[in-house]
Amino acid sequence: MQIAGFIAVEYTVNKSVKENLGRELVVGGRVVNRLLDQEGRDMMEVTRVTLADYALREAIVSGDKETIISAFENHAERINSAGMFKINLNGFIDTNTFNPNLDGKPFVFNDILTAAEKDGKAGGIRVFEGKVYRIVVLPVLTPIKIAWVAAAFLIDNRDAHDLQRVSLMDITFVSALAAQNKIMASTLPKNVQLELSNQLPSLMDEVAKVKTFKLVGNEYETLAIPVDAYETGTIYLVLQQSAEIGRLPFVTLEYALFVLFAMSLIATVLGGGFIAQTITRPIRILADSARKITQGDYTQLVEVQQNDEIGDLTDAFNNLSKGLAERDKVRDMLGKVTSPAIATELMNREINLGGEERLVTILFADIRNFTSLCENLAPQKSLELLNRYLQEMSEVIEEYDGVVDKYIGDGLMALFGAPISKEDDHQRAALAALEIVRRLALLDKILAAEGLPHPDVGIGLNTAVVIAGNIGSASRLNYTVLGDGVNLASRLEGLTKRYLVPIVVGEETFKQVPDMAYRELDKVRVKGKSMPVRIFELLGKKEYMSNTAIRLLAKHHEAIGLFRERNWLDAKALFEQMSEHPAYKKISSIYLEYIREFTINPPDEDWDGSFTLYEK
Repeated sequence: MQIAGFIAVEYTVNKSVKENLGRELVVGGRVVNRLLDQEGRDMMEVTRVTLADYALREAIVSGDKETIISAFENHAERINSAGMFKINLNGFIDTNTFNPNLDGKPFVFNDILTAAEKDGKAGGIRVFEGKVYRIVVLPVLTPIKIAWVAAAFLIDNRDAHDLQRVSLMDITFVSALAAQNKIMASTLPKNVQLELSNQLPSLMDEVAKVKTFKLVGNEYETLAIPVDAYETGTIYLVLQQSAEIGRLPFVTLEYALFVLFAMSLIATVLGGGFIAQTITRPIRILADSARKITQGDYTQLVEVQQNDEIGDLTDAFNNLSKGLAERDKVRDMLGKVTSPAIATELMNREINLGGEERLVTILFADIRNFTSLCENLAPQKSLELLNRYLQEMSEVIEEYDGVVDKYIGDGLMALFGAPISKEDDHQRAALAALEIVRRLALLDKILAAEGLPHPDVGIGLNTAVVIAGNIGSASRLNYTVLGDGVNLASRLEGLTKRYLVPIVVGEETFKQVPDMAYRELDKVRVKGKSMPVRIFELLGKKEYMSNTAIRLLAKHHEAIGLFRERNWLDAKALFEQMSEHPAYKKISSIYLEYIREFTINPPDEDWDGSFTLYEK
């Protein structure tokens, strides 16, 4: 009976594992499909923006193949495209960056081109020259349509691994062309891919159905779903989960049950029928409760009135159930009132007051004029609107492995480098700031459509050595960072209002993240600081800047150099030129006001080019 009970538990566990993995595969398939759809829309949009570039359109209009190829290669590198095609209105390739022998021939993906002619744009996933690409086709307008441009984005193992990080499943792209199935990209090891290739015919016979395959000695729950179908073939996405990994949460419980069954079996052999009866029944109860616990039901308490080892084990089992329930409750509550990274830090370490020195990047973000903009809204609606902004900002910070230290009114403070530090903390902080601005711009459009106010955001970034740790009392504490660098980050956020820019960074962040493009704003002494600091506007990645933007930025920095050399006339002439450009109007007006003041009242001989700002 005991052996049969153990086998029954083992069978139930295996069945539960398969059912759970199957459900996860189905849900994961939907998630990955949505990610692929979003990726397609993003690539369509980035290609559309690229085609709006004046230099690219001029190259296409010129008709000169070398000029077009050079422009295609330059823009393809910017948008991470593997190559581009120019297609005439008759559907023939004029110029491409893949193979000159294709010029003059019909565009190979005629179905996508036909769809683009109908809808104005189109895309799809296709096999081209032995590789899988996402193809997007858009018109070239001047303003009338003069040609089509197709951009090809390679789908390879890197893309499969990106999807794996989101779905927590093994991902494989398979092409089915002329009854031939071939793996194009995968997260699986090479030896597993080889065995999977032999199983593809069986898998493709029944797509969208979870199947079990044994590959290299391990069982995998497998699901194949189509992601794009066309006249000559289909692209499938194969999702897999290892049954061995799926069993891990049950191993400890099975081990405990195995010990329990073993004890019962020994008691049965030694004690006979009466002892067997007194052991078998509680074991059966424990097994039933254990199965419910594996399903996440921690409310199962076993009632066995025995003053022996089984009674002790029952008490331990009940305490384990209560402990698991309490652990999940505490973890859930702690994760809601603080950052998950800080919550993990507090749960994994002995909690002591005090701290340690850390080099971190501090991010302050504040919603400008939020209170005044919400004067006509009900308090509940204002709070709902604030939470939408804070949620967007918090999600971005966590995506870039930062932690939200605290919410401050209609803003927040975030850390990159504490409690957990990584080599690229400062880089991720800069990217997070840029992404917050982008996300909130999208949210502003949604709010405007709903008739709701949509204020701007100001972000201050500063990199400094601070004290990171727990502050407060032995009974109530808070993990945070302290130091002069934190105060400076807050002041930098406030300066976004003076210069009318979304992001202001300090000089140390500027040095730590050199691959970004910056516009120097000023050299100032902020309130509470005695030493002047250079401050910069974070613009984005250098490689994304147009030649025009680079030239304007260089001229702006030249004007600042002349200004600090006290060459007022030449600096004034340059700033007046720059003020004609909308992006430089505000900063140029600030410097022109400086120059008017210094022309009347020249600065002291020891003037170091800095200004003291008394507002926060």
